[in-house]
Amino acid sequence: MEDIMAGATVLFLNATDLDRSREYGQESIIFSLEGSSHFRINARSGEITTTSLLDREAKSEYILIVRAVDGGVGHNQKTGIATVNITLLDINDNYPVWKDEPYFINLVEMTPPNSDVTTIEEGQRGELLGSIGEFGGSQLADVVKGVGPGSMCYNGMCHNATSAPPLVSSCTLRRQGRAWVVQGEQLQARPPTGGRVLSMLQHKAMLCSSFSSTGTLDPLAIEQVAAFDPDLAENGSLIYSIRPPNKFYSLNSTTGKIRTTGVILDRENPNPQEAELMRKIVVSVTDRGRPPLRATSSATVFVNLLDLNDNDPTFQNLPFITEIPEGLPAGSSVFQVVAIDVDEGLNGQVTYRMQVGMPRMDFLVNSSTGLINSTTVLDRERIAEYYLRVVASDAGVPSKSSTSTLTVRILDVNDENPTFFPAVYNVSLPENIPRDFKVVRLNCTDADVGLNAELSYFITDL
Repeated sequence: MEDIMAGATVLFLNATDLDRSREYGQESIIFSLEGSSHFRINARSGEITTTSLLDREAKSEYILIVRAVDGGVGHNQKTGIATVNITLLDINDNYPVWKDEPYFINLVEMTPPNSDVTTIEEGQRGELLGSIGEFGGSQLADVVKGVGPGSMCYNGMCHNATSAPPLVSSCTLRRQGRAWVVQGEQLQARPPTGGRVLSMLQHKAMLCSSFSSTGTLDPLAIEQVAAFDPDLAENGSLIYSIRPPNKFYSLNSTTGKIRTTGVILDRENPNPQEAELMRKIVVSVTDRGRPPLRATSSATVFVNLLDLNDNDPTFQNLPFITEIPEGLPAGSSVFQVVAIDVDEGLNGQVTYRMQVGMPRMDFLVNSSTGLINSTTVLDRERIAEYYLRVVASDAGVPSKSSTSTLTVRILDVNDENPTFFPAVYNVSLPENIPRDFKVVRLNCTDADVGLNAELSYFITDL
């Protein structure tokens, strides 16, 4: 066994000499050993013992040469040689050790169930995207920030094909320590430095860009979590598990490959506990020895959830009702609508517009700020209430939008004069009419409302 203590007996070696004299016979034999400093031999008894603690994982086999010489002198001395082969048996004395921990993964949100979480491995090749349409159309365009067909992608960003610099047409990944070396092929011009690889899970394609022949990637993109145990057989056979349990991911206990479960991966999930579980997988490993040994620490897999345009803009300050006095000059601020899109980047960039087909364009909305201004002097007596349909859209491809109605109530100001109808009354009266005789009923209206329209009458001299 490899854990045998220093000074322990390995075996007794026996040698015989047929000579009968005391000087040259059995009693004169002296043993010596060579081949390893971890063993020594008793020169008289032939007992081989250890000199230090043995470790099978450091060296599993030893070949010792043992010599036995009799008491002869010079050419009369006789020698016997034996070879001792020592094989150390394994015990479960090594804890599993993680390789390349921690791990980092790019994963697209809403990834289907039972999809591989870790996708990049040594030697995998990725073609540079000359046109997004070649690798999945609008779905892939969503992943790469909503850029349409005919675009070139490099350095994690996408540009119009007419303005993008010449790029590497393909790339190959090679492991080098904790990083990946990316080797570009058919290099047309030296691209910018500092590029990234983005694995496209559903489409089995990668954006390989900004690479010279010595470009590197860090952090490490992985095929699977992996630990190493140098012990043999069951002592070195490993069992992986996710601890604490994580409902978003499953783990092959033998291979360490991580897959998604049926629980939806939503990057915008507002629950802080679930958001952490989606972004961090803690994996434990034990061997199958008896008793089993567990790695001294867990491995952490950090998941970077890549955004999809899966959320509509949401209006915040509902209901949209505002009241403004009539008579304000054109260009006056009326109201500011606010919509928030919890997606990332262009997918979360909101712009505003009035719905096409509005009957009057007495208002305009600032596409960036959502501030609504009047385009004319508003007259309550002409239109007392407006219903404006405001559309908020994001910049994703395809775009998502929401619509809401802003009610604008025009408040009255005393800007209308009372009006008689008719304007002139001609009345003929007989003489000697009695006091308080009803002469005429006057008809007068005021287009204002409320107190501004309450009339009182009095007679003045012309």
